[in-house]
Amino acid sequence: MPRRPVLGELLGIPAPAPDSEFFDLGGNSLIALQVINRVEERFGIRHRLLDLYEYPAIEDFARFVHSSAGLPTAAPASPEPRSTGPSARPELVPGDELVMSFGQQRMWFHHQIDPATTLYNQPTVSRLDGHLDVEAVRGMWHDLAMRHETLRSNFVAVDGAPALHIRPDPGDFFTFADVSDAPDPHAAARELVAQAARRRFDVANDPLLRVLLIRIAPERHVLQFTTHHAVNDGGAPRILSRELPELYAARREGRAPRLPELPIQYRDYAIWQRRLLAGSALDHELAYWRKTLRDAPRLDLPTDHPRPTRKTYTGHMLPFTVEEPVVERLRKLAADESVTLFVVLLSAFNLLLSRLSGQRDLIVGTPTSGRNHPLLQDLLGYFNSTVALRCAVPPQTALGDFLRQTRATVLEAMDHQEIPFDRVVSAVGARREAGRDPLIDVSFVHQELPRYELADSRYSAFFDEERSTINRFEGMPVGTAKLDLTLITTVREYRADVTAGLEYSTELFTADTAAGFISAYQELLRALAYEHDAGRPIAALLDTPAPGTEGRR
Repeated sequence: MPRRPVLGELLGIPAPAPDSEFFDLGGNSLIALQVINRVEERFGIRHRLLDLYEYPAIEDFARFVHSSAGLPTAAPASPEPRSTGPSARPELVPGDELVMSFGQQRMWFHHQIDPATTLYNQPTVSRLDGHLDVEAVRGMWHDLAMRHETLRSNFVAVDGAPALHIRPDPGDFFTFADVSDAPDPHAAARELVAQAARRRFDVANDPLLRVLLIRIAPERHVLQFTTHHAVNDGGAPRILSRELPELYAARREGRAPRLPELPIQYRDYAIWQRRLLAGSALDHELAYWRKTLRDAPRLDLPTDHPRPTRKTYTGHMLPFTVEEPVVERLRKLAADESVTLFVVLLSAFNLLLSRLSGQRDLIVGTPTSGRNHPLLQDLLGYFNSTVALRCAVPPQTALGDFLRQTRATVLEAMDHQEIPFDRVVSAVGARREAGRDPLIDVSFVHQELPRYELADSRYSAFFDEERSTINRFEGMPVGTAKLDLTLITTVREYRADVTAGLEYSTELFTADTAAGFISAYQELLRALAYEHDAGRPIAALLDTPAPGTEGRR
């Protein structure tokens, strides 16, 4: 029964009370998905994510699950999982076959077209204060790569087709630089970090994990690691925050790490993904997307420059902060309307896009975790997919209803996230246009990031955030933009504000225009936080154009 043992384990709470509510205990959509997966494992029934929102109290959800399974609500026994019939999923098991995932193949093809691309560079940089054992740091990353074999991947051409090669060791991946005696150690470190973030990957020959450790003072260091997106994704911070401290401590103490053995590796997932897609288990997902995205509109935003016929993916990031008092009020609004902060921030973005374009039917992309199977939860690799959220913005809808409508859109999409986005594009017959991606022109990325802690060394502030604003964003390549606009919002467990940024295509927009978009978004967030009653229609929030957009096309 999905009572306290499972929920307590996922939430990190030993014994949550039966009448406590999932979201009050720190639950979010990612953990909710894990709950749904565990329930399916045990009972053979796939529930909707929305069910957990409709029955947020632990005891109520447990009763609902038992009722839907046709079991007594107080039944203590664990029923045998039931087969879901001819569309049952293949088993995810370890194997020896070297197979690339569909996402890795797509990135490999892009590299063949544009070998110099840095679009898939994922740099992360932070400052560490306190004593740091350099050799233990190197060993920590080495052991991580030996544990997660995908970090030792290369993608090579065999008879013109992509093939996976696994290195026996991480290779020459680690660089240590001591600039503490430089005239300006901070400036010297800034330059090294910028060079490392922009250095392209040769996916056939280079280590796809690079680590740079810089000493700027005896007890102050800058740690930067850059991965290729083909071996890493947005789910990594949660895994790294658990494993890196233990791997570091083990190196310091000369012992084996106390981490559970990984039952599978990423290539096992790649094989499983192919088997899953070869069967009929995801046919219902394709049917959902065909229906949802039928006659989907393209977003028609006002631009400063004509859309080019060929994208170069050049872009820039403008950072901003949603201050703590505003975030506190937005969290209250979310709780009052039984939605998450993610939904509130996305809804405000939808209002902005609708205001800018005049459209009331929008497509906004958002990444998914892709870790639907329990065996994938602790595995590094590229699991992310994209879902196209078709968001309605009807002006006469009350704010509270609009938020819940957005919540339903998100949860339905997450319930149908396993089918790769490329398959969705083909299935819906999306018209391809020169200079733009199919279906999606803008995206919303929301991250919840843990703190990194190593023994005797404390994670401190962002490094050089005033001069190198891109350092605020984990895993964002420098000087690029995959889409027209991408709004990134980041909640960090050690900060009460929200770190945010707008990545924009410099082929379409000027910096002043992007700054105007941010100003308008901040204005909308303040209106939601302080002014707009949940029972009032959202029409008033759509009336005012964003600063600087009047008359542009």
